[in-house]
Amino acid sequence: MARRAGATIRRPVRVLSVDGDDHEAVVRTDREEIRTSRLVVAAGAWTASLLGDHVGVPLIPHRKAMVWFEPADHPACSSEAMPAWLIDDGNAAGCYYGVPTWPGQSSPVGVKIGLHGPGSVVDPDDCGEITSDVIDRFTTDLATRLPGAFKRPLAARACLYTMSPDEHFVIDRLPGRGSMVVVAGFSGHGYKFAPVAGEIAA
Repeated sequence: MARRAGATIRRPVRVLSVDGDDHEAVVRTDREEIRTSRLVVAAGAWTASLLGDHVGVPLIPHRKAMVWFEPADHPACSSEAMPAWLIDDGNAAGCYYGVPTWPGQSSPVGVKIGLHGPGSVVDPDDCGEITSDVIDRFTTDLATRLPGAFKRPLAARACLYTMSPDEHFVIDRLPGRGSMVVVAGFSGHGYKFAPVAGEIAA
């Protein structure tokens, strides 16, 4: 879709730095230097390392766990019947949420389950693997909250949240750098709001 709209996609490329003023922005990568009159910085957990204090609020990378579970053989647990869900029961660690499996789903297959809320502060370039004790905690907690809904864990991966202090999004021009717009600090909600955030930034 981006290519059809005229975008040029460069990958794999590592962005080393971004800078600019009110008239021009400069992106330096491990391959080239790009100059442009307008730049949208949507770097997720790497925003703080690229922009430093220029955003004006701290943006902290947090590691979160995602675990995929095999659903039970019950009509209510089928991809046709199970909705996306959230359990907010006062758990101090956050709220469990689930995204059901669907036909043709790519790997990992299963119901994706996460625990929304602050996680461990990490270096986004080294966020580590999800350990067995985390998977065991998910398994135990789900058995208590949704007994009989899942058979077993199938896979686990780490993901990154970029937390702002109040969990509000940061979508704005950078002070003193009018050529640059930052889109960050989604605190776990970036995927869901990406289309509207893109429209605002454009």
